[in-house]
Amino acid sequence: MATPHVPDAVAPPPGNPRFPLVDGLRAAAALGVLIGHVASVTGAATVTTAGDIGVDLQMGVTVFFVISGFLLYRPFVAADLGDRASPSPMRFYRRRILRIIPAYWLALTLFALLIPIDQVMSEDWWKYYLLIQNFWGFDSAIVPGMGQAWTLSVEASFYLLLPLYALAMRVVGGRSPRRRLWTDLTVLLALGGASAYLRWQMVANAFPNGPRTPAIQFLFDLLPGQGLSLTLPTYFAWFAIGMAFAVISSWSYATNGTTKVVDAISKHSNILWLCAGAAFLALLVGTPLLSKGESPEHHLLTGLVAAFFVAPAAFPNTSKRGLPTRILSLGWVAWLGLISYGIYLWHNGLLDLMMQHDAIPTWKPYMSGTIMLLAITIPVSAVSYYLIEKPFLKLKEPRNSRKNLP
Repeated sequence: MATPHVPDAVAPPPGNPRFPLVDGLRAAAALGVLIGHVASVTGAATVTTAGDIGVDLQMGVTVFFVISGFLLYRPFVAADLGDRASPSPMRFYRRRILRIIPAYWLALTLFALLIPIDQVMSEDWWKYYLLIQNFWGFDSAIVPGMGQAWTLSVEASFYLLLPLYALAMRVVGGRSPRRRLWTDLTVLLALGGASAYLRWQMVANAFPNGPRTPAIQFLFDLLPGQGLSLTLPTYFAWFAIGMAFAVISSWSYATNGTTKVVDAISKHSNILWLCAGAAFLALLVGTPLLSKGESPEHHLLTGLVAAFFVAPAAFPNTSKRGLPTRILSLGWVAWLGLISYGIYLWHNGLLDLMMQHDAIPTWKPYMSGTIMLLAITIPVSAVSYYLIEKPFLKLKEPRNSRKNLP
């Protein structure tokens, strides 16, 4: 039987397995962020139940970070446990640049001219094109530049550091599957916990009555505005969840074995999504709105929701049973996942333009406004993918190396 064609946008590095259900997760994450931004920008989040639910769907960002941790770290661990050469850092960086930069630069330039975005048109324009704007902080609830691009800045920091982290773990954890499993998980738990604590302290220090822990205050004062609050150290916990999945998955492949935990995840995906729903309900009931700032509980609960949501795709059921598998395998869901980067990239600027022209004037047409934005964003994202992203993505790997495991 011929191997199905894998689009370049979602093709793994040569010699690594593909996890097709992740495509559907990308679609859900991008649509969640879009819905959440409409709820936030129109004010619906503060006056309607639908808006209250919608704004917390911005936790699609968390899902994207968990997916990145899983898919990007897994080839490094798999190479170590399979006693193969580790992925080339230069090739890794090449793939990442071609994935995010061309479409981002185009969207940034167009919206800077159309909206306009004053910061991008200033002498600081280079910060936004290099995705280092987060390191200059921000002075209000409005993140400068393309608002959602703060997450791309965090992602870019993760990309830069991941090969170095993988090298360190290769030295410390070695190539023994059991030793590497426990070493990696221990380090990720420690770093993830430190990241969550740092974010808690940073958010607390952002408010007048927050605790002024001297060491944390020093870090907070290193940068202007909100300092380090939108940088990788305060979001690493979400990446660590995906990286832990990568380690467990690679160990399972390398040893041809499984554990009760892995077996339960693959067989009981319905229960995992029920747990994700329960955690999301706790998020709605027990934490402040995302638009009012992330509390520690909010940060941890979104990570928990994302972990339960992503797990069935990271540890798929070989029998293809379960609601998650059926939903994420739908053709139109996978296609939305294919263009999901465009949805994430273009929707916010399109929403701003619609607001400028009073297409969504108040919170009242929240649902109809969301549908309108989707009707515009999806075709624009498809054009972005087929005309901008896809030609560059073909350059990720030489043609003679585009051989993937089934």
